[in-house]
Amino acid sequence: MDKLINTHYTGSNAANYNSRSSNKKWIFEQNIVEDFIMNNTDVESVIDAPLGTNRFNAVLQRASHIKVVDGYEYSDDMINEALKEISSKLNVHKWNLVTDPIEKKGDLSLIIRMLNLFPEKEALSILENILVATEKYCILTLRCWDKKPSLEQNKIHVQNEAVFIKAIEAAGFKVIDSRIADTKVVGDYKVMTLAK
Repeated sequence: MDKLINTHYTGSNAANYNSRSSNKKWIFEQNIVEDFIMNNTDVESVIDAPLGTNRFNAVLQRASHIKVVDGYEYSDDMINEALKEISSKLNVHKWNLVTDPIEKKGDLSLIIRMLNLFPEKEALSILENILVATEKYCILTLRCWDKKPSLEQNKIHVQNEAVFIKAIEAAGFKVIDSRIADTKVVGDYKVMTLAK
């Protein structure tokens, strides 16, 4: 975890993280998350894990039905960037999502751009540690295929989809929506919406 943070999520990498907001994959993710939040008024509490730079702050502030957002992040520099976004709803927690289950419950959890940063075992631990606190819905991203896990570009873990679906179902959830973004890396980059 520390090596990953130090390599990709500190200093200028953290400060410039939101510069990706104009790329197709970012917009694809953003639209799905924003549409879901605005159209599901039964969601009052959100777990954003990892919080990153607090990229969903604007829609979470705009959605009057959202009362509280708990953001879980391990990188101090990403936390500093997240706190630059003014939010009356956000509670920030410095948290190791690989080792520590989230205890506070939320109606919706967001697991965006996290599960492909780790090998299968750690990624499954992250998923389990977040889903245990999720009451209703989860939106997650996963680069996957039907083969054995693979490491691409020395950073991106392409996961075996069936293994993750099994873990999702074991946690009491089902996939209610799955969309594929057009990207250049091998495997399918999916945004999945889960419901309990």
